[in-house]
Amino acid sequence: MNVLASYRESSPGLRRTLSLYQDKIVIGGRDFETHISLKELNPDFGFIRFRSRRCVIGFMLFVVILWVFVYPFQLPIASPRVIFTIVLAVSSLAFALTYLSKFKAYRFVNNSGIIILDVVEAGPDKDRCHDFVQRISEAIREASSSTT
Repeated sequence: MNVLASYRESSPGLRRTLSLYQDKIVIGGRDFETHISLKELNPDFGFIRFRSRRCVIGFMLFVVILWVFVYPFQLPIASPRVIFTIVLAVSSLAFALTYLSKFKAYRFVNNSGIIILDVVEAGPDKDRCHDFVQRISEAIREASSSTT
């Protein structure tokens, strides 16, 4: 069977390839591969914008490290403990900024309303994401009409 379209997602913590066939979608990554039948999906899709929780964790670490380990002790800035702590705090801030951007995910549900497939707008094919989602929707309609 020929691939109708493919899409590569890549964001911090996520790398996968989605391949659209006439009757299924194949999702593959480094250590996994799964198949979703198009007949199980509803062609109407929604979307959600989200920010990774890692961003919030990074900002919280930044504040906690400075507030708990530096401020109360009033140590001189040149102290090795303070320098080490500031390096940790800046590292946690850099971690938070890495995950700061919001992502958009298109969601396909089954007939019961359960989310079956998310297509995240991120990575090298980001600009083609909406077109890929439209192709999935069309393929679902075709697969549904061929069975009835």
